[in-house]
Amino acid sequence: MKQCISWTYDRLLSNASIEKKDLSLLGFIVGILCIISILCSLILRIFIYLYGRISLSKKSVVESPSITSSTTTNNTMSEF
Repeated sequence: MKQCISWTYDRLLSNASIEKKDLSLLGFIVGILCIISILCSLILRIFIYLYGRISLSKKSVVESPSITSSTTTNNTMSEF
């Protein structure tokens, strides 16, 4: 099977003007570009995740004083 693939590969290359090392270089470049795109998408997802957590924590900090003030007001009113 391996010889058949190698023969087909050599046959295709003999018809084309591309050499084996050119194809391996092209495959290497395409592989590097795929890895870079995967890393960029992961970094983007991490930034979006962290930004969402930061904005949620800011919302909870802003809302928490109003919640505590309403409970203290209710407690003060219940004493009277």
